Amino acid sequence: MIPASRWQERYDKYCEHHVPEKLAAYAASAESRYWLMDIIEIGRQLDRDLESVAWVYFSLGEGLKLTWLDRQMRAFKARGHWQVLATLHYRDELDHQLRNLTASVLSFASEGGGSMSPEQSLERWREDKQALLSRWQKMLADMQAASDVDCAVFSVAHGVLRELAAKAA
Repeated sequence: MIPASRWQERYDKYCEHHVPEKLAAYAASAESRYWLMDIIEIGRQLDRDLESVAWVYFSLGEGLKLTWLDRQMRAFKARGHWQVLATLHYRDELDHQLRNLTASVLSFASEGGGSMSPEQSLERWREDKQALLSRWQKMLADMQAASDVDCAVFSVAHGVLRELAAKAA
């Protein structure tokens, strides 16, 4: 369930610390158990199979570079109580937005009474959200080029993610 790149990164880290291979593989996949709850919830809400939901969920996370954004949030050195709380909130909100984005993509499959594959749903969603996706990509490039990513940046990023997750007008 975990994206291969993320799993491999974690697995390699454990192996570098001389963790036995089987234990390293198990530990590297631990994060997917957390994500699995979101995937199951979306699947139940939309009456979709878990494989389709997982494919969309991870395709969005990787394609929108949400993994990178999450890493920035985890690496942010909060100064003071309120920044710590804000950073925790932004990480929770990122998970929430990924759930909403996944549901938004999968809802395209049921619109119009037809049935689409997850790949077709994602493509149709991308076409519908082209302007917002361009805005997200530009903002992401600006964030990646910045030397200082902080709570203000996280707040703006979440605003764009909320717009992306919103139903088409």
